[in-house]
Amino acid sequence: MTEQKDGGMGIIERLEDIPVFRDEDDEAEYWATYALGDAILDQVGSVEDGFLPPPRPRTKRLLIRYSEE
Repeated sequence: MTEQKDGGMGIIERLEDIPVFRDEDDEAEYWATYALGDAILDQVGSVEDGFLPPPRPRTKRLLIRYSEE
């Protein structure tokens, strides 16, 4: 069952409450308004070093201007 936090964000307390998503946009919209509750987070635990891939290097925006002439 989901609860509402003071900020209006829903809290997911059971994995069964997470719906199946049609696509990434649907999933992103859902997770923008819901968060995992303490009960689920306590079950997860920490991951071992090396389990996750290394972070990607930061990128910088590059503006290129060109003349159409």
